[in-house]
Amino acid sequence: MGQPTAGDVAVPARWPLLLLTAIPKHLFSRLAGWFATRHWPQPWQRWLNRSFANQYRIDADESELPIEAYPSLQALFTRRLKLAARPLAADPRALVAPVDSAIGACGTADEDRIVQVKGRDYSVEQLLGGGDLSQPFRGGLFATFYLSPHDYHRIHSPIDGQVRAARYLPGRLWPVSPRAVAHIDDLFGRNERLAIFIESAIGPVALVAVGATMVGRVVVNFDDLTTHLAGARQVERRYPAGQQLHRGDEIGRFEFGSTVVMVLAAGSAELDLQPGQSVHMGQAIGRVSAAGPR
Repeated sequence: MGQPTAGDVAVPARWPLLLLTAIPKHLFSRLAGWFATRHWPQPWQRWLNRSFANQYRIDADESELPIEAYPSLQALFTRRLKLAARPLAADPRALVAPVDSAIGACGTADEDRIVQVKGRDYSVEQLLGGGDLSQPFRGGLFATFYLSPHDYHRIHSPIDGQVRAARYLPGRLWPVSPRAVAHIDDLFGRNERLAIFIESAIGPVALVAVGATMVGRVVVNFDDLTTHLAGARQVERRYPAGQQLHRGDEIGRFEFGSTVVMVLAAGSAELDLQPGQSVHMGQAIGRVSAAGPR
């Protein structure tokens, strides 16, 4: 996890990343997850919660419960917010941010290639797992949302639609810090991830929750599909009826968490985002096209 920076940032030497190749990142992440899910004796838990909230400047006024009331660090991390904390954009044609985050790369794909960071790109097909679900996104729009530890970590629908498919795509657990994004090829297409495919009035929308070092599971509300599955095999689920979604509906969460990449079909919308910009879930990040996808 880590906040991105905008523009041409000076990136430290890559040798610390090389050290990560010797670390069993999946095991390390599972141990961190084990610690976060433990219910410690109340005095310890309250101290852990306060320390975590102070360290990462969590806004206690937005949380559904008092900081000290959460029974584990994971419960604090996946906290819900008060109903009024994230109002939806009033414009019915607004595309809204699916998460609280800082914006990384964003723009239009060059056929199958989207930007990871300036001077480095990766494959849409690899990100989404290939096949018929990936094809509509060639030449489409994309935006990368980086979540830091103080952010609200639930994932919401940016648009009205229906969940049509989901894929668990096993992979590595490289960090997604600016240093890693600048130096590791195809990072978002190599890391473990869970892709959610939504069919909307403007065409398909994909939300890809990307795992990383020290990131817990990705959990969705419409299925028992999750990440960190044993056996490291791709799992795909199709939903012919589809779960109906309204803009802003919660569809999943990070249990300690990382990055969301959103991809839309070409001509379906216009994005109004800049790298380094901070956004809140429900905030307008663009407008859908009246004409629909090309």
